[in-house]
Amino acid sequence: MATPEERSEHLPILQARLRATLSASEEIAFLRMLWALNALQTGRADSASRFLGAYPPEAATEGILGPHAIYPWELETLANELLTTAKGCYQMFNSRNWNSIGSLINSLRAVENAEYGVRRSNLNFLIEMGRIGARQFPWQRGYFGIPQLYRNAFIYGQGECAAYLHQTARITLVDLTLVGFSLFAVFLSEPAIRPASDMALLDELGINVETRDRALSRISRPITDLRRETSILRDIDTITAYKPSILRQFPCMRVGHRYRHLIAPLPELIMDRVTNGLFYDVIGGGGPVRQEIGRRFETYSLALLRKMLSGTRFLPESKYRTRHGTVATPDILMHDGDGNIHLAIECKASRMSVTARFGEAPEEDRGYEEIAKGVMQLWRFFTHCRQQVAPQRLAEDVQGMILTMDEWFAGRSTVIPLIIARANELADANAHDIPMVDRRSVAFCTISEMEEVLSTATPASLEDAVRIGSGDKAGWIFSALHGETLAEKTAPKKYPFLEALDELLPWYARISELEDRRST
Repeated sequence: MATPEERSEHLPILQARLRATLSASEEIAFLRMLWALNALQTGRADSASRFLGAYPPEAATEGILGPHAIYPWELETLANELLTTAKGCYQMFNSRNWNSIGSLINSLRAVENAEYGVRRSNLNFLIEMGRIGARQFPWQRGYFGIPQLYRNAFIYGQGECAAYLHQTARITLVDLTLVGFSLFAVFLSEPAIRPASDMALLDELGINVETRDRALSRISRPITDLRRETSILRDIDTITAYKPSILRQFPCMRVGHRYRHLIAPLPELIMDRVTNGLFYDVIGGGGPVRQEIGRRFETYSLALLRKMLSGTRFLPESKYRTRHGTVATPDILMHDGDGNIHLAIECKASRMSVTARFGEAPEEDRGYEEIAKGVMQLWRFFTHCRQQVAPQRLAEDVQGMILTMDEWFAGRSTVIPLIIARANELADANAHDIPMVDRRSVAFCTISEMEEVLSTATPASLEDAVRIGSGDKAGWIFSALHGETLAEKTAPKKYPFLEALDELLPWYARISELEDRRST
């Protein structure tokens, strides 16, 4: 096994080899190759084969497993690295040749492995697992589904967020998501399009040219601009695999004469951009927008729990008086038939920064401070209930949960003890005097996991999952913990906001109607 010194010596050679290949690549052909490789391994081999030479039949799959797997997160890294590499005089890399492609992928993997090897002695392996999860789990989960579409439209598409988007971009969320969805649909079968002629469906759906172009300006950039912006974005001292991706904000690139064509190497990221990525369009609104996002996340979470566990009483936050002033209860309280609280949930809508997602010391991100504060707030509420300062009554086995909008905990078991330690510091310094007896273990869950769990949960199975997630398995994927529970579960339930989606995004129903008319 190579020593750190040997890996350090080999790394510049491996990096130079990768850069040389990228430098010898014709950009459009390379981006088309990335699209074709993604299509080849997501069940679209017929479309992919038009842009690839002979390839092993086993390489055509509908998932990311197999002896010839090329992972989508690797393709995303290559797209970004291409944009930061100076072009050479000769474009000799054959983007259609399977052997050349294999050498390219192996070159990238060699660089990533060597970079990790150089830093390995200074890295906590468990923290590295969290970084790997942050890179891979979203791709494995997928970027398009009704819950993602509705949830993000509900949170980012109304109130202060909607007003800010219209003020700054002169577009509505309804139109932005419609253009994004239409692009996604078109790019599933073609790597490059000309919007002026290939998006005629938008006319039938009421999107004029001006609105279309405003939407495109939010999710695309000329490739010359992207080269410059990507170089700035990725100019940080970290492993190549964990550098930020320009495709998260601009999944489409304008190319060709007068930039009249669009190319999208990874179409799934278009849907990520018009769901989770709506954050980019509204965050400039400052405090009022952030407060609106927090309120709407709480409202969505409460409505989801009420719909999916309809026989159980869930109440929102309320206020009560203490000798230190007015205090709020946790955001969501789950009651039994006698009015006792069995589960208290604190919601946190903060987005993960690059530091939290991919940093070598993620616990230093201020978002974890907010989560620790949420734990302390749960403990404070338990104290006030026990002391009869708060009007609510606790069940003897009451539990607490932190519910987040972003993926703060996937593969990050090491950060949970740090959160609890910080929560204890906050509790020690709190004027409300929080005794140790009330500092109960707390479970941690993301909203995407909660949506999955509630599809089969009963009140008993949810409580059991919280109990497991509050113990030695704190920070584990919550939906997996729910699978371990012995409590009875239900048959899969439908997502409860399908009809509401048609009201929030009317184009979704209109597209179905157009498809029905064309098929008859």
